[in-house]
Amino acid sequence: MKQQNKSISVSIGIPAYNEGHNIRHVLLDVLSQKTTGWKLTEILVHCDGCTDDTVEKAKSVKSKLIKVIVSHSRMGKTFRLQQMFSRFNSDVLVIVDADVKLADDHVITHLVETLSRDEKIMLVSGNVRPFPPTTFFQKAVYTTFNVFDKTRNAIKNGNNIFTCGALLALRKDFARNIKFPRIFNEDAFIYLTCKSSGYKFQHSSRAVIFYKLPLTLKDYLRQLFRSDTKAVGVELDKYFPGLVQKELRRPLPVYLKALLETFVTNPVGTATMFFVRTVCYPLFPIITSKYKLSWFTASSTHQ
Repeated sequence: MKQQNKSISVSIGIPAYNEGHNIRHVLLDVLSQKTTGWKLTEILVHCDGCTDDTVEKAKSVKSKLIKVIVSHSRMGKTFRLQQMFSRFNSDVLVIVDADVKLADDHVITHLVETLSRDEKIMLVSGNVRPFPPTTFFQKAVYTTFNVFDKTRNAIKNGNNIFTCGALLALRKDFARNIKFPRIFNEDAFIYLTCKSSGYKFQHSSRAVIFYKLPLTLKDYLRQLFRSDTKAVGVELDKYFPGLVQKELRRPLPVYLKALLETFVTNPVGTATMFFVRTVCYPLFPIITSKYKLSWFTASSTHQ
C-alpha cells in the first residue's frame, strides 16, 4: 500500500555490545532528529550480553520512547536483529549501530524520504563515513576507505552493496521476512535478500553518519576479515549463488583510477595497506570457515 510521508511511523533499532562509551550519545542524536514527514514511535536498544555500563548509560537517557532489552548471553548482532525484526511495531525500522555519530538532525528524514519515493523500495542505506584520521595508522587505513568510497559512488550512482553498512532503513513487510543464518555480514545479507526477492534498493548520500577508524593493526584485521569484499563473497556465496559475485564485481578501470588518486595523496599509507591486504587475502577462506564471534569484536574503535 502506497503511503504518504506524513503517515509513516518509524522505529529505531540499536544493537549494542559493550557500547557504554557511546550509547548515550547516539540515543541523544536520535532523539534530536527533526521528524519531518514521519513519526518516531520507539527506540529499541538490544543489549547483547554487555559486560560494561551500556545498560546503565542507555537507561540514563530519559524518554518514554526508549526500550532497553537486556540479554545476559552474547549471541551476536544477527541474533539481536532477528529479535528486532519480529518485535518492532512501525511501518519502517531504521537500524543504527551503537558506535556512530549522526551528522545532523535530518539523517532519519533523508532515509524516510528516499524510502517514500517508490513503494517497491524496501531497503535504503545511509552514507557511512569515518571521522577524519588523526594518527599515522588511521591515515593509512583511511586510504582504503578512500578507494572504497570512490568506487562505490561510481557504481550505479551508489545504489549497490558497497553502500550498505551501519545505517539501514527497512520496510516492515520486508524486515519480517528476513531469516538470518549464522553469519556476520548482516548488512550484505539484508541487501542480497532485497535484490534476490525482486525488491528495489536505494542509497541516501545525504543521510550521513560517522564512525571511528581502528587505531591498531589488530583491530583493522578484525574489520578486514569481517567486511572486506573477499570475506563477504566467501561467507554469502552459498546463500546467493551467482548474485554475490555479480554484486561484488567492481570495474577494474574504476578501481585502478581510485587507487592511483589515493596513492598520489598518501603513497606510504596506500602502499602499506595494499601490502597488508594482499598478504591477508589467502587467509579469508580459513578465517571465515572457522568463524568465532569474539574474533570480530574490535576494541580500539571504542576509545
